Amino acid sequence: MSVQCCYKTNNLPIYFNSNEKFDKPPPKDHLQLILIESGCISVRINRNRCFIQSGALIFRCSDTQVHMLYNNRLKAKSITFKPEIFDIHKHSLADEKRKLILNKELPFYLFFEVSPAYVGVLPIDNIVRPKAYALFWSAIYELENKPDNMWHSRMLVSLIELFRLAEDEYKRFTQEEKPITSLARQALEYIHAHYDKDITIGMLCRMLHTNHTTLLHNFRALTGTTIGQYIIEYRLKLVCEALMYTTLTLDEIALKFGFKQASYMSRVFRERKGITPGQYRRNPAAYVAK
Repeated sequence: MSVQCCYKTNNLPIYFNSNEKFDKPPPKDHLQLILIESGCISVRINRNRCFIQSGALIFRCSDTQVHMLYNNRLKAKSITFKPEIFDIHKHSLADEKRKLILNKELPFYLFFEVSPAYVGVLPIDNIVRPKAYALFWSAIYELENKPDNMWHSRMLVSLIELFRLAEDEYKRFTQEEKPITSLARQALEYIHAHYDKDITIGMLCRMLHTNHTTLLHNFRALTGTTIGQYIIEYRLKLVCEALMYTTLTLDEIALKFGFKQASYMSRVFRERKGITPGQYRRNPAAYVAK
């Protein structure tokens, strides 16, 4: 059964559709994120014909023309919103600075980018697909049920996590890589899907059937850093965005991004950023929009 709902957040509408059929474009100045849960679909996106299978995300703006040609057991969900739902209203920033932060920090280009390799359709690797599904469902759950007064922040942080996962997948999908980095890419995919859990080099070696030396060499060739350093920096990037765009408590943010305790997260944050999480939350523009 189809569920279509519209809610208000920051006095702006945000919609979700549990049975997306591509029969209506998003309103002007809105963005639409679509998850192909199961089945497959053939569509014409602008002038490009695409065959899309389950496990893909579609990034659509109001100017993107999508015409469904046929589908086979299609099951898709969509979330439609204005970028301003991420507005940092509680910081009372000037409009220009707020837009600068939004444009710099969140990968909205995924909705507008067009190239021979990418027309807004992004296949999701099997390793990270369960995480993508969980984040999409979590955003809809918070939007539909509003379990407490933090629903808005939890919805936003789920979308932010999903954007970051998609941005990483976009780079994998559109950029050429050297054969030496194939093992590292798999390790990277695992980290992007499990950053909230304990990850060890031994675990990755067993999963990828390789040894420490080979994995660490390949990982540095791909990322320029070590596995441990990459995990910390990736978690901190998500922590910064949760601090910037939501009012989630430090305890909830720490647990969500694998730090387990707010005190440990705060110590690592200060060591790496030179400020406390509270200082960053109070004035993110001082550290972002430079």
